[in-house]
Amino acid sequence: MGKTIKLKHPITQGSEIITEIKFPDRRIKAGDLRGTSLRKLQEGDTDSLLLVVGRLTGHTPSVMQEIDAFDDLENVLSAAFDFLPKEGSPKIGNEPSE
Repeated sequence: MGKTIKLKHPITQGSEIITEIKFPDRRIKAGDLRGTSLRKLQEGDTDSLLLVVGRLTGHTPSVMQEIDAFDDLENVLSAAFDFLPKEGSPKIGNEPSE
């Protein structure tokens, strides 16, 4: 499940230059979802996705906000979707049912 996304446009954070986003080799945990909902994530809500991606990869929100929207964001979010339940998975928490 672990995955590394090479950034076409590195991010400078202080004196650090971030050239890749590394996703862990673990399942997503409940704590990673604090402050958002599975529904928002599955609908592709950018704020929620970047919040969870930051938690999964150990990057701050300021780093996540600097990901290039045209060349890098799609690859990073695609990797994030690998951590989410697939359509038709049982609902958890206080997710409204349809």
